[in-house]
Amino acid sequence: MTEFEIPWRAPLDWEHLSVFLGRRAIPGIESFDESGYSREGIRVRRDGRRRKFLITLPHPWKAWDIGVRVARLFNASADSRTIAGRLQRDPMLRPLVERHPGIRVPGGWDAFEIVIRAIVGQQVSVAAARSMIGTIANQCGERTANGLSFPTPERISSSPLSIGMPRRRLDSIRAISMSVATGALVLEKRATLEETLAALQSLPGIGPWSANYIAMRAFGEPDAFPAGDLVLRRNAGGMSEQELTRRAERWRPYRAYAAMLLWTK
Repeated sequence: MTEFEIPWRAPLDWEHLSVFLGRRAIPGIESFDESGYSREGIRVRRDGRRRKFLITLPHPWKAWDIGVRVARLFNASADSRTIAGRLQRDPMLRPLVERHPGIRVPGGWDAFEIVIRAIVGQQVSVAAARSMIGTIANQCGERTANGLSFPTPERISSSPLSIGMPRRRLDSIRAISMSVATGALVLEKRATLEETLAALQSLPGIGPWSANYIAMRAFGEPDAFPAGDLVLRRNAGGMSEQELTRRAERWRPYRAYAAMLLWTK
């Protein structure tokens, strides 16, 4: 076993992170509770006094890579004070900023995994999406001594995927998995947010909502904003997508954090 630690910037809204990631934890692959996060033999605990994440690994040779993944998952380096200073200028967001000091945009363990999660989660509840992604993991994931791992693009693209989902979404999952497996598609952040969103929306089954969600969680884009999201619009007072887009201009360049705040209402 190997143990090491990485720092996080205060303040940190650990309670929100715990709830958000815990509700979306893939059955059989990951778990999240008050004591920390577990996945494939990896354990992450929070040391609030020293402002560190304590990471325990089954193998030392993955330490650097795991450290990067943990930092991304928990958005460890976010400058919460600067973000709060910007967002609290808007009376709509000020009470939420005060209620959630250190709000984070939860990241993802892997970009491919977030893309699959985004497609599965289209127009279904969080609970339903969690169940379906768990089924995919159970059908296609690899079982090792450290537990079940999220399926590789190769395994998904070559599996029948027996799951109750619209055919078009299943076809999108297979097509994207095949492209990543063959190297035809590299899931990566582009030079600008606009270029990142355009590249994502060129993929089958990825529209504006999914592209912004992926940009937020897979690539840490602080200004990504799924303005068409029904919950965001409702929690912003029943605004139309156009109205919310205009209002969100004052939240730049931290619209993704504003989205997380509105989703907490």
